[in-house]
This record gives sequence, C-alpha cells and structure tokens, in this order.
Amino acid sequence: MPPRVAPTPAKFTEPVPKYDGNSCPIGYLLKFENVCKIKHWQKDTWLGHLAISLEGTAEKFYFTWLNRKKIEAAAALAARNPRPIVTFDDLARDLQTSFRSFSDKAVLEEKCRARRQLLNENPENYTFAPLALLLEFDPNMPEHEQVRWLIRNSRPSFMKQVNMQNPISVDDFLDKMRTVEHTQYLMAEHNDTLAVDEKTTLIASMQQQLQNSFNRGRGRGRGRRPVRCYNCQGPPYQKFCPQQ
Repeated sequence: MPPRVAPTPAKFTEPVPKYDGNSCPIGYLLKFENVCKIKHWQKDTWLGHLAISLEGTAEKFYFTWLNRKKIEAAAALAARNPRPIVTFDDLARDLQTSFRSFSDKAVLEEKCRARRQLLNENPENYTFAPLALLLEFDPNMPEHEQVRWLIRNSRPSFMKQVNMQNPISVDDFLDKMRTVEHTQYLMAEHNDTLAVDEKTTLIASMQQQLQNSFNRGRGRGRGRRPVRCYNCQGPPYQKFCPQQ
C-alpha cells in the first residue's frame, strides 16, 4: 500500500508559480506538480492550470504549440484516424525541450567537443555514439552540421582524408570513414611486409660482412707457403712429428 500523506490544512494556500521561459523548465515543472498535488487537483486539469501560468516567451510558445496540435488533430480527423489526446505530459515534455536551461546546453556542448574518436575505435562506434550526444544537445541540428561535428572530432589520420571528400550526410560520412580505415589497413600490411623485407636484407648483409671478415682473418698471408714441420713436412706441431 502507498504511504498515507497527511491532508493539507484547509487554510493553506500556495500560489501557482509563473514561468516566462528565462529559467530552467525542469525545476519549474517540479514545483508546479508539487503545488497541484497540494491543492489536490486532478491530473487531467493540470494542462489548463499550466497554460494559464505561462507568460512572456513561454506563453507565445504555448499558443504556437496549441495551434500545431490543432492542425495535427484536423489532419487525423480528415484521415479518419483517432483524434490524438493532448495531455499535460505532452506539454511538459515539449516545454523542457524548447526551454532547456543555458547551463544544460553549455554542459552538453562541452561533452560534444570533448567526445573525440578513440585510438582503436571503429567508424561505426564513432559515428553513432557522438551522434546521439549531438541530437541530445540540439534535437533540430541539421545533418550537415552533424557531419561537421563528426569530422572535426575524428582522428587526424581520418579528418584530412574524409574532409577532402566532402561528405554530405551522416551515411556518406560513415561510408568514407570505412573506406579510409580499409585503406589504412592495407597500407599498414604493406608497410609491415616492407619492414620484414628490410630486416631480412639487413640480416643477410650483416651475415655477409661477418663472413667476409672471417674469411679475411683466415686468409691472411694468402700466397705464402704454409707453415710445416721442418723434419716431416707435416703439421707444425712437435708432438705430431714422427721423426721427433
């Protein structure tokens, strides 16, 4: 069972807070919901109370939002579809999206700038992970702006080659990133093969130099008569001489 809440005193009155769009909508909506609960208003009446509590820029936003909902309802009626029901949650959600505080946007923008392509991150992960962050920062960001952010935060080895190809969409950017990655992979394999060949050639050269040095050491005095035993003309060691 839910916990019991003490009833509000009859003489207790809490004014409905006003909102003009110059502060954080999340904090305002939390306070508004608390006031509605204190006054024991039914949730289906919250939409009307929220509408009359808006002023200034927020009030203009509400009338624009209401006209858009009327157009959607008329289109649904013409198509013989069920008419959409407008609720408090719909207005609260759109209000938070349109009047997000500047501090929240600044934090999200800093996160977008700090989200760089990692060293071993493949093009798919790099494209879709920052893209979600960009859409959270600005849900209405144009696609060419999304591509600009993705190019700027990519690794330098990708940035130059992808930017030269001028991608026009996120899918085009992803295709070009894959092409660059495949090219870099082939170049790395080719460089590894060249490195192995160079090492093999260097080792063979060193071995040849050692062999030549050894041969020069053994070939000193070449052209002279070999040293032999004076008595038997055998090896020049006294203990091997049979005539000793």
